Amino acid sequence: RKVYRGTSDLEKQKIRQGNNQLNKVRCKVEHIYGVIKSKFGYRKVKYQGVKKNAQNIAALLAFANLYLASPKLIQMQT
Repeated sequence: RKVYRGTSDLEKQKIRQGNNQLNKVRCKVEHIYGVIKSKFGYRKVKYQGVKKNAQNIAALLAFANLYLASPKLIQMQT
């Protein structure tokens, strides 16, 4: 939310805390989509059907999670 002039300091603080919480979630989500776009080259949908595209995106999200977790998984094995 935007902080407008004339709001009290307590309200401003609450709005900023809410924005910080949203930004933390947004950062985690957008990071995964950035990996999908940059590493796997996903720019446009491949198929015409919704079902096939949903399956494709689900597979890409699974691969992105493995890609992001791979350093942690390798460290756990050693």
